[in-house]
Amino acid sequence: MAPSAKAGSLRVGHTSDWHLGIELGTQSRRVDHEKAIASVVERFREFSPDAIVHTGDLFDHNRPGGDDQALAVDALRQLSEIAPTVVVGGNHDPLVMLDGAWGPLAALAGEGRLSFRGRLHRPEDGGVVAIPASDGSRRVLVCTVPFVTPHSFARFDRPGETTSSFTDGIKRVADAFDQWLKVKENVDPAKDKVIWAAHLLVNGAQPAGSERRIDMGDDYATSTAQIPAVSYAAFGHIHRAQALPGTITGRYAGGMLHFRFDEAREEMPEKGIVFVELPATGAPKITPVPIDTGRRLVELTERLEDLSARASEVSGCFVRVTVPLDGPMPGLRLRVADALPDAIVVDAHPEIAGTGQVGTARQIEPSSLDEMLERWLAGNAELGTDPERTAKTLRVMVGAAIAGRRIPLEEERLLDTDIAAELVRELADTTGWVDPEAEALAADLLASASAPALDGTQGEEAGA
Repeated sequence: MAPSAKAGSLRVGHTSDWHLGIELGTQSRRVDHEKAIASVVERFREFSPDAIVHTGDLFDHNRPGGDDQALAVDALRQLSEIAPTVVVGGNHDPLVMLDGAWGPLAALAGEGRLSFRGRLHRPEDGGVVAIPASDGSRRVLVCTVPFVTPHSFARFDRPGETTSSFTDGIKRVADAFDQWLKVKENVDPAKDKVIWAAHLLVNGAQPAGSERRIDMGDDYATSTAQIPAVSYAAFGHIHRAQALPGTITGRYAGGMLHFRFDEAREEMPEKGIVFVELPATGAPKITPVPIDTGRRLVELTERLEDLSARASEVSGCFVRVTVPLDGPMPGLRLRVADALPDAIVVDAHPEIAGTGQVGTARQIEPSSLDEMLERWLAGNAELGTDPERTAKTLRVMVGAAIAGRRIPLEEERLLDTDIAAELVRELADTTGWVDPEAEALAADLLASASAPALDGTQGEEAGA
């Protein structure tokens, strides 16, 4: 139920990081997204906000599929019917698409009902979205700061430059908004409430582990001390729901779903949205509100012969299973799936006595190939002089492994055979391959990769 409102309060709803199109291993999350979106819409309808902000990563890919775009269109239409809605771009989003191609969608929602800010705009050029409150006498002013790269700062205020220090660039952005907010013609402090809607990493925030690691480094870290004096700071990018570090009033709303098994553990905050009440005077009231996140993610550690007793408990759930074993067991994942027929087995890891194998395996969540490559390259950079070529070659090899076919690759594209051998071993460790067929396939791939390409055959095309 919606919290009781103070007289004269303005209400703002905050949601973030939907990641439409994301998968868990190879499993689609669409059913879970549909349930979560329905829950978000229901909660916001009960809350009846004056404005809704979505702080980025609407999509998981910068080229979202048609079905994911259709789901987003329908969800945003429903939100815009509840209250004017502002969407800022995240690091996963198609930023140019949000600013350009999705403009007609905003128009169809009705004047002022739906606004997209995929790219950084100066406050006087659309960076601040003014939303009249439902009583018509006050406004919610949304300062939009989508995910930016150092190149974005050049477009923002220094067209003669091509790059800039990220921290310095964000400070210049914040200073520009601060100066605009201090002009009395722009803001009436007695009537207007200011929201800082950003998709950024701030120092001191605790990640959930499912964020894209390349955008979580120190090069992209900012500070809440840089944010102007605002009524509420709505942040996206971090998937763990939490209050912002420092003294500023604001939150990371967190991800819409449990994207990885780590996020479904008891010590992690619930997934949800945020209700914000901004009274005419006094402190804001900030209320995290849980939502329905669809199918559960469950981790089990159980001997194979005992797994069937847990089948009803995990029916309909995504399951990651660790199986204690005395030695390698061919076809482990199929055996686990047979024991849990109504569960969605995302991964099955052996815990072989005396080897400590599971200690490494359980630290690696099912993830996209790009994330696997990023982890591998981060720890093995010394193995090759051209990590991008190495990664590209591995993509071809993995594609062939999944399809179960042999492919020729040009020898020079592998950099050297030692790298190829190490990649194959890493792939086997990461995916938990322990059966003889998988090991034989890896050996065949290595042999094929070391052989000259057949005339007229390009390895990349064969593995595409």
